[in-house]
Amino acid sequence: STTAHTLSGTMNFSDSNRSDTHTTSATLQSAVLSSGSIIPASSLAHFQTAMSSQILTDSNGSGKLRWSFSDIDDDFDFLAKNQSMVLTYSIKVFDNHGGSAFRTVKITVTGTDDKPVFAMEAVATVTEQEDKTLSFSPDTVQIALGFTDEDLTNTGHTATVTGVSASGNTSGLLPGGFGDAVLMSFFHVDNVVKASGSSTGTINTTFSAPDLTFDYLSAGETLDITYTVKLDDRAGGISTQTVVVTVVGTNDKPIYLSGPEFAHLVED
Repeated sequence: STTAHTLSGTMNFSDSNRSDTHTTSATLQSAVLSSGSIIPASSLAHFQTAMSSQILTDSNGSGKLRWSFSDIDDDFDFLAKNQSMVLTYSIKVFDNHGGSAFRTVKITVTGTDDKPVFAMEAVATVTEQEDKTLSFSPDTVQIALGFTDEDLTNTGHTATVTGVSASGNTSGLLPGGFGDAVLMSFFHVDNVVKASGSSTGTINTTFSAPDLTFDYLSAGETLDITYTVKLDDRAGGISTQTVVVTVVGTNDKPIYLSGPEFAHLVED
């Protein structure tokens, strides 16, 4: 979000040299986080210029200045839920004759949870094993789902498979809920990797089904299995993504269902 967070206030000052005229400046002194993390360089650069000050009145040895803070919400996205950051600024007044005075303004920013965002829809293809009829040998493919979580200190993400649907040639699948349960058993989450201090993570998944499941597919026919994966950042943010596994059929040669046949005849 580019929405700006703004704060402002005023300070009074006095100078015994009543004829002096004054100028002012604002400088970032420090940026301190409540918990271990690194402030992104781009955000820190914007914090340097987020504070400004200006003289409002200046007459007969007394005056008033205004300080103003403004920075866009995106610069604070790295803060996790309830993590805080204190920005300390030095507001200086100069008499333009070598004298100056300063006071500090502290801006405390409290983070909220930003839900993780998936990089893109995941797709994968697995090919039925050729000329293997009624084989329990697995058709397997591993699928990595990338995501970003701007809350840098967030860890402990979990992922679950919450739904499945099938399209294409589904004629050989079991119907209804029982068939869905079988398809769900083929796909599982291996682990979720997201390190503290990093905004990127990966959900590692595996699709593995016995080859005989797809014997009904002819060469070139396809079955699309769409899984729904839910990602939870354990801080209130939940996102979902679909994973499409396309199974491509191959030719299985015909097999005899009966054993060798024997016949007996008597010559005339």
